[in-house]
Amino acid sequence: MCIWRPTDWTVKSLYVCENFVGDIPLTKKILVGLTTVANPTDLVKVRLQAEGKLPTGVPRRCLGAPNAYSTIVRQSFGLDKGSGKKRIVTSVRGLSIVWGDAPRYWKWKEAENSRFAEVAELTSVCWLEIKATINTDILSPRTTYRAYLIFNTVRGSYGLTFPTQETSIKIGSQVISKHNVCLQPDVSDPPKPCLTLLGRSAVFRVPPRPADSDGPVQSPVTRGDGWMELEMGRFFIEEGKGCEVEISLTEIKGGHWKRGLVVQGIELRPVE
Repeated sequence: MCIWRPTDWTVKSLYVCENFVGDIPLTKKILVGLTTVANPTDLVKVRLQAEGKLPTGVPRRCLGAPNAYSTIVRQSFGLDKGSGKKRIVTSVRGLSIVWGDAPRYWKWKEAENSRFAEVAELTSVCWLEIKATINTDILSPRTTYRAYLIFNTVRGSYGLTFPTQETSIKIGSQVISKHNVCLQPDVSDPPKPCLTLLGRSAVFRVPPRPADSDGPVQSPVTRGDGWMELEMGRFFIEEGKGCEVEISLTEIKGGHWKRGLVVQGIELRPVE
């Protein structure tokens, strides 16, 4: 959810007296910046202005102020403690998931230690495709960002080790980053999912990932909040060139079934 920002004067008054005259010390200016978070109304203005700059014939993603507010509510904004630059987390409700609205394949639920009200759990699917589309105008210019998938797995998950998945980052029509990743690496004894056919149950094994498959593979790490994060790639934001960045995770080759992935969202963090 969004955090409403008090006025700059209110934040400033926490560090200097109301009648202060003169230049504020640099250290206190930094403190003001670190305790100030983007105002949702400002972000709506940025989004609407960016839509107005699109060439004729380019489809609009924002259908007015109510739609812009609805989109922003699905995101969490903050400032990086080290650089003071913007960081953003898009909740899973703000992502595009193939078959995400079909209870047969995905279910929505509450989760502990999640910053958002809902997460999405993969029930069973053979076509995994998750995408985030973000307007670069709401990010800090002249900044390199890393994108992370925030996720977890449940007991009995399978199909997340092999085949490996692929992440890509695209700005406009140009693909600038592409990586092989593994959501559940180093599983020495893969789970044994059960397949029921004509009233009979058959147990089958998920083959482990070959050591030399698809080259280097990026693995996830465990966060302090108990969730896992997987780096999806990085990209650079140029100043004055508002456009959309598309970040995706896919595994759509071979029709391999998978389950047990729990997605919280995708986070963008500035590189220090």
